[in-house]
Amino acid sequence: MINIIYGLRDPRNDVYQYIGKSTVGNKRALQHLTKSHSDKVNEWVKNLNENWLYPIIDIIEEVENIDDLSDREKYWINYYYNINSNLFNIYLIKPQLQNFRTEEDEEKFNYLYNILHDIPKILKKERHCRKITQDELAKKMGVSRSTISLSENNGNVTLKIIQDYVRELKGIDILSKTYGNSVNKMFV
Repeated sequence: MINIIYGLRDPRNDVYQYIGKSTVGNKRALQHLTKSHSDKVNEWVKNLNENWLYPIIDIIEEVENIDDLSDREKYWINYYYNINSNLFNIYLIKPQLQNFRTEEDEEKFNYLYNILHDIPKILKKERHCRKITQDELAKKMGVSRSTISLSENNGNVTLKIIQDYVRELKGIDILSKTYGNSVNKMFV
């Protein structure tokens, strides 16, 4: 027999619902069609059977070394997780997903975290530079003056408020003017 990584695909949308491993070829994969160890797979197969459908079984990879089988299964679960985040056996990799965060991701997150504290000051300064009162800006944005005041002083700023500020103070990209091109590069 051969060691394999197999997938059970839904015939209705061609998306893998389950990725598994076997040391006995497709014999293990075929067992899911009658009685799986997974209640989710059993329910899914039963639902398919009621509609005269059956999972499509694919051999995704033949694994030569049995010691590599579990790692290859996790690799393929992670790979197909990006296509279907509701794989029935996703629990096998969830803790590993944290390992995909790079140093660059950490830098971007920290930069975003730090800039969030500065946004109210940036918005207030830009409004002052344009010589627009809170009342005038509130009318243009269709919000109350207290919303503007809270946004500028308490840091209670929603993404919508930021977008509306930028829209109303059009012509100058507030974030680029204040922080240079680093913000634009951050989100590319």
